[in-house]
Amino acid sequence: MKINYWSCAAIALLSMQVAFSAENSKKIYVLLPDEGEWQSSELMVKYTGENGKKQSVAMLPSSEHCGWVYADFEKAPNDAIFYLKNDTTYQIGVNGLWENSDTASPIDLQLVYESYLSDNLFFIPDPGLWPDTSKGWYMDFPDVLGSCSYVLGTLLYDTDMDLNPVFSDGYSVDPEDPYRSCVGIQPGIVNVDLGADNKPVFSGSAVAKECFGDEKNFNTLFNYTKDVNEVQCYDMPFRHYGTDSRWIFNSDSMVTNELVGGFSPLEESSDSTVVTLNGVKLGPLSTARKPRPASGPILVNDKEAIGTDLDLYCKTFAYAAGKNCQGLFADASEFTNPDLWCWGSYCDPEFKRWGVDGEISVKETRNQHFCGQTHATFTYLEDQVFDFRSEDDLWVFVNKKLAVDNGGLHLPAPGHVVLKELNKTYGEGFLVPGRDYPLDIFFCSRRTGMSNLIIKTNAFVKSSVGVDFSMKQNDDGSLTFDICEKRSSGATCSDLLVDSVACNEEIVGDIKYSIVKRTMDPVPDCEQCADLPTGQISFGGIDLTNPKVPRVSVDKIVGLAPGEYRLLFTIDQKMAYYTFRIVGPEAIAARVTPKTGFTVSVVGPRQLSIVSSGTSAKMYAVMDLQGRVVRQGAIAGAETLVSSLLPGSYIVKVGAETRRVNIR
Repeated sequence: MKINYWSCAAIALLSMQVAFSAENSKKIYVLLPDEGEWQSSELMVKYTGENGKKQSVAMLPSSEHCGWVYADFEKAPNDAIFYLKNDTTYQIGVNGLWENSDTASPIDLQLVYESYLSDNLFFIPDPGLWPDTSKGWYMDFPDVLGSCSYVLGTLLYDTDMDLNPVFSDGYSVDPEDPYRSCVGIQPGIVNVDLGADNKPVFSGSAVAKECFGDEKNFNTLFNYTKDVNEVQCYDMPFRHYGTDSRWIFNSDSMVTNELVGGFSPLEESSDSTVVTLNGVKLGPLSTARKPRPASGPILVNDKEAIGTDLDLYCKTFAYAAGKNCQGLFADASEFTNPDLWCWGSYCDPEFKRWGVDGEISVKETRNQHFCGQTHATFTYLEDQVFDFRSEDDLWVFVNKKLAVDNGGLHLPAPGHVVLKELNKTYGEGFLVPGRDYPLDIFFCSRRTGMSNLIIKTNAFVKSSVGVDFSMKQNDDGSLTFDICEKRSSGATCSDLLVDSVACNEEIVGDIKYSIVKRTMDPVPDCEQCADLPTGQISFGGIDLTNPKVPRVSVDKIVGLAPGEYRLLFTIDQKMAYYTFRIVGPEAIAARVTPKTGFTVSVVGPRQLSIVSSGTSAKMYAVMDLQGRVVRQGAIAGAETLVSSLLPGSYIVKVGAETRRVNIR
């Protein structure tokens, strides 16, 4: 039996994408850097339009080239800058990721298109990803792929209603079932704070007791319990769908038993796939794999049935504008004018799903009774949003606090999370942009019938394994790092089954620190960077007085040239890094100069002259047609000579203006 992905929609979107391009349009593809910051937001391009007004356009994920984004221009701009929508300090200009100021130098795309005699350009801004010496610009696809998918390791606790009384048959609910009052969304089952063991804590409230009876029953959901459940691994895949820039896991796109839809991650589980942790096998329990009647309805008419997108319907700890959904989504009869879910051709003649009333398969059975948990981290940016949808219990914790509280037996109910609203719920400073925070997700399929799980986000989420860290800001503006070591590294479920976690003072081995360039290359002429001494402060702003609890004050760092760097934390060959930027005052001064007024001419073999007339610009740059700086320096009075240039075409930039010159 195979579980794969339905690609028809992606193929259709690709066809539309190719057909959409105007006949004479200029298209540019940009390879996103393979880092969480760049993967956590839409890449925008800003430029001056034909009407003289500044424009910003969101670039779209390419269905043709994994990890690339693209934009179309009717007329190529001469001042394009790429930047992150959620954090405009992340910018890409003519120097790629190696800008020396806090604003990138614009790219004259019109000139680059003309130089390459092509309407399609491919730009790799990260030198560490260049496949050759072409320095980042290509007229044909350079056969370099980026990140367009990742997995979150997930532990699944498989059980069955014959083994655990809090699981039930959704088609014929027993009127004597002591937990039947748990139908619909039931908030308040768990505490607001995540437990010390990174599991939800049974609240003991009236609704909690109605749903589970007692804490012992509740704890069977997310803990191995002999003769009640077995533990299996599942790697939850996230990817972009078509031109949607969000990272999405969507069970409705999965194909299981050759049928589309439904969340059935345990169809290939067996005795041999049961998880072993610390030498103890968490199972097997074959009764937990009992298949039961299932169906795969599809969401339809949400805007007509409920007046809005389903994702925005319910209130959460991070979305106050939603409706109080307590008791809702108990069954399919609540939203029937029109139907919110389509279960067969009676509501949609083109129905292509399956299930009890469907036309494709009326006797489909699946392994449905299970719970799951996944633990991850993300780098917070202020515009980040999560959308969750789960059939039955769903609890989501951000920074160890409850963000979505959708307990109970229900149809796929939404949980919308606007991360910055958690600062209203839990106090200012609860989430600070640029810092990493834990994300803990718990879900269950406790009732037969439909099973569904959807997660969408514009944040780049990564499994919390290997060496990881979080940051907190001190009163003086410096950052203190909490570093943790986990014994295995990776993103899959098996990697999450680590034997131990040690943080800060608990770390047994030595933590080594070094500074490298953003490409992970050594910093030139900096022997100290390769191995920062502990017990002291380096470069004025990197405090390793206590190497297990480092502090960094970026604004106090001196002695490093302008550019982007990484501070590496290394423990037993496992590594994490913090990226920081040093801004050069000369580059800023050149950038803010409004007008220059200069001419460029060839005055000798491999030599050019820059003649300035009343310019206040202090710096010049000579770039090749790939946009890379080959010479730069200070303007030397009325005339500045630049020598020792190789034959070829160059772009000379002074202040905000550029000129083109050919050296023979």
